[in-house]
Amino acid sequence: MLSSRSVTERSRTERLRRNALASYVAGERMLAAFERLRTLAEKAGFNPDQPRIPANQFGGGRWADTGGGDGVIPLLPDLLSIFPEAIEGIATDFDRTTIGESPAIPIERPSNPAKLTEVTRNSARWLQQAKTSGASTQARGFIGKLMGTDWLRGYLPRITSYLDEPKTLQELEAGVSSPRAGFDVHHRAERTAALVDGYPRALVNGRANLVLIPTLRHWEITGWYMTRNESYLGLTPREYLRGKNWEERLRIGNQAMKLHGVLKP
Repeated sequence: MLSSRSVTERSRTERLRRNALASYVAGERMLAAFERLRTLAEKAGFNPDQPRIPANQFGGGRWADTGGGDGVIPLLPDLLSIFPEAIEGIATDFDRTTIGESPAIPIERPSNPAKLTEVTRNSARWLQQAKTSGASTQARGFIGKLMGTDWLRGYLPRITSYLDEPKTLQELEAGVSSPRAGFDVHHRAERTAALVDGYPRALVNGRANLVLIPTLRHWEITGWYMTRNESYLGLTPREYLRGKNWEERLRIGNQAMKLHGVLKP
């Protein structure tokens, strides 16, 4: 006879499977509709001189967004390219993953900036976990939900860029010349600590100290610099850097980018 705990776990698993199936079906319908609409929009506004996303960036070769706004159908790298349809079936895809349910998405745009950031960050992190776990079915359903939420579509570049693979330092440096939505210019040697210590702005803001990284990863690194760390004798990395030479600042900066999945090990 099954214990009450076993019955509870089985019920929870079945509930998650049903939710995953419902989300997948709804998401696929939404994605199919958006794909048809995007195709029509691209045909109507086709411009052979429109720039493409660089080959060394996620979605390389696709048309870049030159509209300067959120738009009804942002010309973004296709999220689905890293979440192919499950060939072995939804149940198999679900059973081999342990990522749980996707984050809740509010119908209305949060008026609190912190809440808005939380929604985009949680969505990006969950999709990253789905990518790592191979949970394509659940991910595709969730992507459909994201694209079906009007206020959130303008923030999709932030979510998409979070899924970028780590790059070499040379690739990150080259990206500064091709800024795009969802990415921020980041200082390898932490800017605030360097300026406080009197380093010249020409050095701190020089091209050799700049890289282009995903916006949400940038924010995570900024938070890391302000968080106490036992590796730095209980100091924050920013506090640890006081009085340090430029080479040490670059070393810590590179370490931060590696820890946060931006720079290849």
